[in-house]
Amino acid sequence: MGKIQRKIITVEHLARVEGRGMIEVYREGTNVKAVLRLVEGPRFFEYITRGKPYDVAVDMYSRICAICSASHKLTSVMATERAFGIEVGTLTKLLRKLLVYASFIESHSLHVFLLALPDFLGYPDAISMADKYGTEVTKGLMMKKVANYIQAMVGGREIHQENAIVGGFGKIPSREEMNQAYRQLEEIRDTAKIAIELLASLDMPKYLDGEYNHVALKQTDEFDAFGDVVASTSGVEFPVEKYREYLVEKPVSHSFTKFAYLDGKEFMVGALSRLAVNGETLWGESLKIYKELIDSGKLRFNNAFYNNLAQAIELLYFIDASLEVLRKLLDMPLDNDRVEVKPKAGVGVCITEAPRGIVSYTVEYNDKGEVVFADLVAPTAYNFNTMHRDVQRMAEGILADNPDIDDDEFIRYLEMVPRAYDPCISCSVHLIREA
Repeated sequence: MGKIQRKIITVEHLARVEGRGMIEVYREGTNVKAVLRLVEGPRFFEYITRGKPYDVAVDMYSRICAICSASHKLTSVMATERAFGIEVGTLTKLLRKLLVYASFIESHSLHVFLLALPDFLGYPDAISMADKYGTEVTKGLMMKKVANYIQAMVGGREIHQENAIVGGFGKIPSREEMNQAYRQLEEIRDTAKIAIELLASLDMPKYLDGEYNHVALKQTDEFDAFGDVVASTSGVEFPVEKYREYLVEKPVSHSFTKFAYLDGKEFMVGALSRLAVNGETLWGESLKIYKELIDSGKLRFNNAFYNNLAQAIELLYFIDASLEVLRKLLDMPLDNDRVEVKPKAGVGVCITEAPRGIVSYTVEYNDKGEVVFADLVAPTAYNFNTMHRDVQRMAEGILADNPDIDDDEFIRYLEMVPRAYDPCISCSVHLIREA
């Protein structure tokens, strides 16, 4: 590539994503350089929780993200339990599944129906879509509402769920509440299939076609958000306790978010990566649809735009999985099995799957149960390196096909790339300087 001098486009604020990101494009002749900048202000959760009691710290960690607060809360809670040597009971484990599954439904419905579909249907936003696709928008909002009800039922409120605590739950939902959740999930189930059919009917832009290394928690029995081993499509596997050895972050000059590497290369996490690693562990109708889409070539793992379709498949799966959890809960005693917490010095490591991909926590405590050290890595921090690469791929591909493309159309295509990853930019910025 020749010397690049002339800036042609600056996208000051990426639309329809959480947090602040921007794209700068430089061009000289047929050469182009596109830079994705995540310029959300620095976050210091790891530092400001030092010296805080464990119960205060885990409540603060859930504030890292309002969209994925259930994942951050439970990952920090479970890391703390591992540090203290706590093993929770069956009721607590099932309720945690239900809480996280609901967060997937809430987050995916928001992204698929309101943030991603406008890109592919030629609209600037979901409001503009409403005239022609009013049914889809309305059903997507209803799906989000049902998921919020379940998060509030289990977690105490829709975001930053205070009812989820170290050792279990403060209060157990009633059977009446669970029955209502069950009925509502049945009512929205077909909406997930609408999303799958709509996204499967669309042609995804070809410009991102290429090699991807997908990373997710390895599942053996059934598709889930919990696990003890991280696996990749490149063949690398490791226990969650060693994530800091394998998933290496390095600062970059153009962003507060770091680049992440596995074996020296970028990688992807999220819905598409979960299906790439664990798709065969789906069950029920979602497994049938998944196999049909793979066989027909409508779902592929070599292009990040298929992450949107993967999220729609997960919507159907996590609705069915939530119904299964509720059946188990309604068939068992609902006596609170919360475990007494006895703090002690130790280190806890936990990784769970959040809607956008794996979220990793290491928390060290002293013998008083106060935080000594914390390392918290959100999914978008892992994805940023690949997102940045894909913005460059998109810019090169578009200009190769259409060197005279209108700037507004060029911008529209470039903005689609980070949105395909459903980024949570605020969560991705975690900086700390060691003394």
